[in-house]
Amino acid sequence: MKGTVLKHRPINSSDLPDILKINNQVQLNPWTQADIEVEISKQCNFSKAALKEDKLVGYLLVRECGKDLEIMSIGVDQKHQRSGIGSALLKELIQSKPPSTELFLEVSHENQPAQAIYLRMGFETYLVRKSYYGDGSNALCMKLRLANP
Repeated sequence: MKGTVLKHRPINSSDLPDILKINNQVQLNPWTQADIEVEISKQCNFSKAALKEDKLVGYLLVRECGKDLEIMSIGVDQKHQRSGIGSALLKELIQSKPPSTELFLEVSHENQPAQAIYLRMGFETYLVRKSYYGDGSNALCMKLRLANP
């Protein structure tokens, strides 16, 4: 994001149209509006919006399960991809959680750009779910255990 200040803030219900638009652009199996509404309404979840010039350009939805976290959905507007927004959202999540927290996620084996980000951050594949997605692609189940800095 050369020369541009990116702001992060918690997601609120007014973000729903932008999140839905981005989700439909980037997800293999997009969520419905109701799915997104349920996730952002849960009090125990971590959610962040990434804003560029006050326009929502990325989001992160995370479900907290005790001390473990599952990344439910992450997306960056196609016009702003490969500019560090997704990485910045993940870094903020990682920095906000204590050591010994484990982060989990699923990603299509076809989604090489996302896998590259996750691997760079230290995620490891622990399981492959064959033909998991509607298009027949496999899901890579990945995890990251946070360590002491």
